[in-house]
Amino acid sequence: MAAIRLHPTTKKPSVYWYEPSGKKRQKTFATRTDATKFKKIIEAELLTNKYISPFAGQTLIQEWLEVIGYSKQSNRESTKIQHEQLYNKLIIPFFGHRRLDAIKPTDVVDFLFHLQELKYASESQRKALNLLSRIFATAIEEDMIYKNPCKTSIVRSSISAQEFREQRYLTREELTWLSESIDPHFKELILFAGLTGLRKGELFALDASDIQGSTVAVSKSLSLIRGELVLTQTKTPKSVRSVEIPEELVYYFHDRKAGPVFTSLQGNRIQPNNFRKRYFILAVENSVGIPFRFHDLRHTTVALAIKNGRYPFEISKMLGHTIIKTTFDVCGHLLN
Repeated sequence: MAAIRLHPTTKKPSVYWYEPSGKKRQKTFATRTDATKFKKIIEAELLTNKYISPFAGQTLIQEWLEVIGYSKQSNRESTKIQHEQLYNKLIIPFFGHRRLDAIKPTDVVDFLFHLQELKYASESQRKALNLLSRIFATAIEEDMIYKNPCKTSIVRSSISAQEFREQRYLTREELTWLSESIDPHFKELILFAGLTGLRKGELFALDASDIQGSTVAVSKSLSLIRGELVLTQTKTPKSVRSVEIPEELVYYFHDRKAGPVFTSLQGNRIQPNNFRKRYFILAVENSVGIPFRFHDLRHTTVALAIKNGRYPFEISKMLGHTIIKTTFDVCGHLLN
């Protein structure tokens, strides 16, 4: 199966073996003890059909990324662009020059700490972690490495702790306070977001034609793609849903006759980044005064729904989560 012989030049112990393809391989060691250990591993892998070439993982991460491409198949152009940006901005600078087989779980944790130091939110950290994990998952499929260093308890606990520290939600009084601190034109937008849990893109994509009596149909999302506002599919098929209009906002929706439900001051669709920079951040500073993202209004929806006695499966459906586990993963600490 495998044999140990002295290398003809270095005179150090070398293990020689044949791969399943018939290719002859050789690896040299400093001591015979190390060579013997390696020989046993190779022979065991060959006997159990679990052989992975010890040289396969020597591919650099950036090189492997160029082979597999930047994004899984996706119908959303905005998702593809976002993935490429995350790879180029975060992952390649940190890992690109390193080999696939050289990355340990502690390296991944260091990467997450690095992102935290750069003030990236846990949501961005998780997206970067998922993309990094994909690199190793595809390498495993091609028998290049054994394990995915991202799929370990030390990594999961690291990002979960960060998410727990960052999550914010408002009381009903604070939500009202925030809505009254923003430009009056956007008051109903803030209240609707905090009471229904719609994603930002879903809110900005709503049209008068989506209003169906006391509910609104959520079937699309507004994305910024290469500087252009584009209506796209919702995040997942389960995100297509019907959401009840809060009683206190029925007047606002019934006044919408045509066009977008929520508009800019000029009557156009809202540009998400402009809205955040010009109105939302200032309103937060003038009201609740804590680090608070627009996305945290979804957490506020959960907190208020729980206080009102809603069941987890109802909350999951309202948020448009594909599976109820997602609701527990994101907001589980609020359900306890």
